[in-house]
Amino acid sequence: MNEGKKFRRLALRVKIFRWIGTVMIVLVVLLLVAIGSYKLTQMKAANESNAQMNYLEMVSQIMAPNIQTSELRLKDTSLLGGQVFNRRFKDVEGVHVPWSSLTATYSWLDGSHISGNMNAVESNGTSGAVYDRETQQKVPVFYNPRLKKAAEKPAHDLQRIADQRNAVVEMGVTFKEPLSYATIQQRLPKGVHPAWYWIGVEKKADPTFMDNNLFGLNVQNAAGTLNEDDYRGFHQGLVYAHQHDLGLSYDDVNIFKFADQYAKQYPKLRTAKFAGLIVTGNSEAFKPLLKATWIANSSVGIYQTRTPVK
Repeated sequence: MNEGKKFRRLALRVKIFRWIGTVMIVLVVLLLVAIGSYKLTQMKAANESNAQMNYLEMVSQIMAPNIQTSELRLKDTSLLGGQVFNRRFKDVEGVHVPWSSLTATYSWLDGSHISGNMNAVESNGTSGAVYDRETQQKVPVFYNPRLKKAAEKPAHDLQRIADQRNAVVEMGVTFKEPLSYATIQQRLPKGVHPAWYWIGVEKKADPTFMDNNLFGLNVQNAAGTLNEDDYRGFHQGLVYAHQHDLGLSYDDVNIFKFADQYAKQYPKLRTAKFAGLIVTGNSEAFKPLLKATWIANSSVGIYQTRTPVK
């Protein structure tokens, strides 16, 4: 074999090895880029899902009128994102009643958002009754006594509930004036248990127009009592809500701004004032409240015949 052929064969061999090396480098780079991109997208998706988890936990803590969480989990996860699912219920004197769920969609491409209204309701314009959109259970309505006219017809349901027998009842009670926790405990009759303490609304706001998106503190025990630790967690939730303001407003009233104002005004349970309650009890236990001059309005929510087994 002459020197020319040897040189051309050597040159071809060098070129082949060079191409193989280049392809291998490209493959390694692409693999590293793919791994890095996957980890980056998963990190972003995890950040979005964690943000939605925290937000739904906040909603469950401070903006869920007598609504409890039975399950908070991820579902339908994929490379692009997924959903945070919050299954909820109401506790009415030990009876668990299914309630509308919340779903937050997250994605590393377009961020995250809550699917639908947080506490979506629909109203019966003629009667003033309000219902949960998913379960069609009746929602207790709250009012602002400082307003001359509300969007919904004011309710006074205590009389017709107190006349009933053998039922468990959920009732929303609006006070004429805000009351302290200690005063509330003194005034409620035996057998009527606070389930949720409502902090009220800005002085010109109409809570009947707010789709049940009201701020208040859920009770975690059957007796309906609170302590400073309970209130501290709630207070922190109000601060968090303001810091993560989503701009939820009604008639130009930003409800998250009001949450911050309340948190600044009432840092401790012993000084806090509440504008109303959701209470539960057997129907017969509500009769003493017929004489309560400190109640402005009363709106029944869930009403079920009492059974021997809960």
